[in-house]
Amino acid sequence: AQAGEEDAGARSTLAEAKPELEPKRGGATAFIGPAGPPQERRRAAGPARPPQEYLDAVREEEDEVEAGPMPKAALVEARNATQGDRAEQVERILACKGGAFDVLDVEPEAAAAAIKRNFWKLSLLVHPDKCDHPQAKDAFAVLSKAKDQLVDPEERKKMDAQLEDDRLWEMAEAEALRMAQAAQFAAMQQGKTLKE
Repeated sequence: AQAGEEDAGARSTLAEAKPELEPKRGGATAFIGPAGPPQERRRAAGPARPPQEYLDAVREEEDEVEAGPMPKAALVEARNATQGDRAEQVERILACKGGAFDVLDVEPEAAAAAIKRNFWKLSLLVHPDKCDHPQAKDAFAVLSKAKDQLVDPEERKKMDAQLEDDRLWEMAEAEALRMAQAAQFAAMQQGKTLKE
């Protein structure tokens, strides 16, 4: 009888020492005391989660990565293209004098995703395995080089700077022409002629 009382006393002492724990069936323990911090304030151990703006920006960059399946529209368009359409694209690419943007048929402000889509579409049309044109291999090489230039950040910066310089040069030439025409008009009003 005394051993039973000692066991009961030990259990009550254990219960007094840790009143927030109560044994469940199967030996698991459930918490009975205060619930702890609200769910939104609980944090796992480890580094803090980055801000949502950063996560969104990373997701946008991941969307532009050259991984994954080719767009279905590009595949359908390539399947439906005739050899004449393919030859036309080969000749257009080889005749491009405007640089990588003209080769890929994209605007200078185009995002990497648009560049990738146009590259896929055009590569399916001019790839030497798909196109019978004798210069298809050369056109595909030009197309690949143009895509590489536009997706490489350093090359893209150089190209953007060159485009800005060209735009400023065109503006300066247009202004010089306008000033020359204004001077010639003023001279004509005074009855004089200017040498060109």
